[in-house]
Amino acid sequence: RAVFLAASYASDVGRRLAVGVTYRFVQNRFDCTGQCIDPEDGQSYEQISSTSSVDVGARYDLAPRIPLAVGVALRHFGFRLQ
Repeated sequence: RAVFLAASYASDVGRRLAVGVTYRFVQNRFDCTGQCIDPEDGQSYEQISSTSSVDVGARYDLAPRIPLAVGVALRHFGFRLQ
């Protein structure tokens, strides 16, 4: 089974600046039910791997002087797969 959790928050900071952040957690589980024995150690076979990442971003609106918005994002910033 796979587990995916995400939480996001964004807000305006003043009239022209907006910032946001997203946190993600992903876990893959290979659970065994029934007769699943590892031949090397005789234990029940189970494997779990998980990781998490963070996205952050900002947008600045240049209007009314110029009808343009400039944005930056840092995506998939996170930890190594465990």
